[in-house]
Amino acid sequence: MNIFITGGAGFLGQRVVRHAIALGHTVTGLARDDESEKILQSMGAKSVRGTLDAISVWGGVLRGHDVVVHCAAPVVFWGPWDLFYRDITLATQELLAYADQMGCRRFVHISTESVVHGVQPVVDIDETYECIQPNAYYGRA
Repeated sequence: MNIFITGGAGFLGQRVVRHAIALGHTVTGLARDDESEKILQSMGAKSVRGTLDAISVWGGVLRGHDVVVHCAAPVVFWGPWDLFYRDITLATQELLAYADQMGCRRFVHISTESVVHGVQPVVDIDETYECIQPNAYYGRA
């Protein structure tokens, strides 16, 4: 399969890229800078230069990919709501729309357990799990 991964140069994303390549898939990753591009290429992935706040510039490259794995998010935990809303919520909605327009069959969004931010460990849950309001904008977005 042809897989497009956002956040592929990050902590979790690198593991996703390596695993997909090890399974024999062709991987393309979104690279926001030279360092991200080097990391992706060193793992055997192709790279596309771009950012989540300019998906319209590079979104056409999703055509021909079977799957989009979205694991990119701002690498900050505190800041104004507008930052998180734009770079997480709106960017994910726009990326999903582009993936659909470009014919991608699957869209996987990897998130954080802070979206369900409970006291109990987050184990064996699904969409029916009753969440409490996250205490930070990162999880809320």
